[in-house]
Amino acid sequence: MAEEAEAEYYSKDFEWEDLRREVENDPSLRYHLASFVPSSSCAATAVEADAWRSFHRRHSAGKFFKERRYLLKEFPELIRTSDSIKVLEKNSNKSKMRKRIEMFDSWTQIPENHMLNYIAQVLGVIVALLEDPDESVQITAVQCLLSVLSTAREDAVDPILINLSVRLRNLQICMNEKMRSKAFATYGALSKYAKGSQHQTFLEQVHATIPRLILHLHDDDLNVRQACRITLRQLAPLIEVEGFSNLFHKQVFSSDRRSDYEDFIRDLSRLVHQFLSPRVDSYLASLIQAFDSPWPVIQANAVYFSSCLLSLAEDQRLLAPYCSQVFGALVNKMSKSRDAVVRAACSFALGILIKAFNPLASATPPRWIKLTLAEVIFLNKLLDFKPHRIDKAKKIQNSWFLDSAVCK
Repeated sequence: MAEEAEAEYYSKDFEWEDLRREVENDPSLRYHLASFVPSSSCAATAVEADAWRSFHRRHSAGKFFKERRYLLKEFPELIRTSDSIKVLEKNSNKSKMRKRIEMFDSWTQIPENHMLNYIAQVLGVIVALLEDPDESVQITAVQCLLSVLSTAREDAVDPILINLSVRLRNLQICMNEKMRSKAFATYGALSKYAKGSQHQTFLEQVHATIPRLILHLHDDDLNVRQACRITLRQLAPLIEVEGFSNLFHKQVFSSDRRSDYEDFIRDLSRLVHQFLSPRVDSYLASLIQAFDSPWPVIQANAVYFSSCLLSLAEDQRLLAPYCSQVFGALVNKMSKSRDAVVRAACSFALGILIKAFNPLASATPPRWIKLTLAEVIFLNKLLDFKPHRIDKAKKIQNSWFLDSAVCK
């Protein structure tokens, strides 16, 4: 049997002699060495005096500054755990979060009836650590939060529900794959607390997160994809669209194939227009922002999802500002992107939009789509480049792209 590592304890955060020298050598701190002059305003009240007497009775030995062996005394349940776990501690002396403290590897090992006694305190620390500048601390905090949410009471989570939601959404775009997957998974676990007074506010947060979840369903990382699937299924009851729950259990939703993902996007876009039409604008705005994502595959997903939403609209004129932005972005990325997956998605999306708007069906071209002259010229060259489409391309040029009304 391997010998257990000896535990390390810390009795203080600084050396008293070092502190004394610092105070003596710094003129701005020398007032600490001056004799204390009592004043009537500082006189303790009877209540305060009683409190101090009670304190001294409890600590009759006078050892007010004890070694840091309080962890197991305050949390005796940890003695019963078989695995090491990570615990996060706040350094009260310097008002900063400790980067690493001797802790434990799994909160789930603590018996549930004991953990419930400390949920509020643990959540308070986790909220702060989710914004720690050290990424390893943030990941540990998210992992702890995911574990705590499995047993936390509603009254403990409700006051910080939106706070947690915002912080988790910020971590969902982290470059670290582990962070992204844990942040998405924890967001789904958080959804069960969206009740009562916080329901509507959290629902708005959910709709702001939906486009991102859909895009990362086809993330490069397998764990991120799986986390997004689970989270979307957990969020479906909040959205209250029956078709969503059904769609989230179809094979195209669970598949890792690109073609199945695109089929899923088309089905989802139809449901959005049918049941969530007021949300189309905000979804499109989020997707257009994702055109600049640091991950090429997410850019490609955003391009395809936005083109599906635009092509399935009953009246594209209502989405004219987004049409112009999407068309411009497609043309720009087709000519400048270094990533083949992005260029291919733009080409495919452009074909979807051209077919949906069907300019040949009317003598009057869709003049409400505004393109720059450079974009028009590039599209013409692109279409002319395919010999088997020359006849159709020329007709499209004459009726749409070369019409002066479509140029800015």
